[in-house]
Amino acid sequence: MERHKKINKDYNTKMKKENNKAVKCLILEAFPSKEILRENLFIDLDKQEVTNLLTMKKLKNFLSTNKRKKEKNYYRISFSKNKKHYNFLLHRLFFYWHHGYLPKIVDHKDTNSQNNKIENLREITTSGNKRNSKKKKNCTSKYKGVSWSKKYKKWVAKLTLNRKTIYIGLFDNEDDAGQAYNNKIRELGLEEVAILNDTPQERARKNIQFDPLPPEMNHLKDLFSNLEPLVDFK
Repeated sequence: MERHKKINKDYNTKMKKENNKAVKCLILEAFPSKEILRENLFIDLDKQEVTNLLTMKKLKNFLSTNKRKKEKNYYRISFSKNKKHYNFLLHRLFFYWHHGYLPKIVDHKDTNSQNNKIENLREITTSGNKRNSKKKKNCTSKYKGVSWSKKYKKWVAKLTLNRKTIYIGLFDNEDDAGQAYNNKIRELGLEEVAILNDTPQERARKNIQFDPLPPEMNHLKDLFSNLEPLVDFK
């Protein structure tokens, strides 16, 4: 328990140091303080709308394209000030408006880069942001944190924390390796900032978390278990 507290403390300290570093940010360049931001823009977080107070017009958002991945991902808005044109990432602008400060990285909790609801946005470290990303394509395993070892002829489970690689173990079964990754994430207290692998063990774990039926409703189990399907797929 003490070890887990220390890991969480180190993670939070690292996040503060990382986000306090000087980073070139167009939003902070245009609006060095939240007071200046509110003099120029009004943001309705519920409607996800931004109004330019200088022109009293609503700014249209648009999806930017990731040239490397050739896919549209983040919403942006265009804004002009002092004859300079800016394109702001909408999720970072919303975070700044709501919290009054802007960290180096603003993460989408549900990994949906187009869900900019304020409750879905959070401050996070670079390593935490990577853990909360989906598995990369062209990997040897279908699970994150798992790869095939040609040397040992087994599945290797590992993760990176604070730039250090933590080896979890070698496994004959790919599902076991994927679940070992999940277990280590929970052990380190990083479940809220990481995507867990969708293993059979994980699905079974979620199923048993539901509260059982009260005794007086047990008869419903027999009722529904005896129902015949409406369509015969044979």
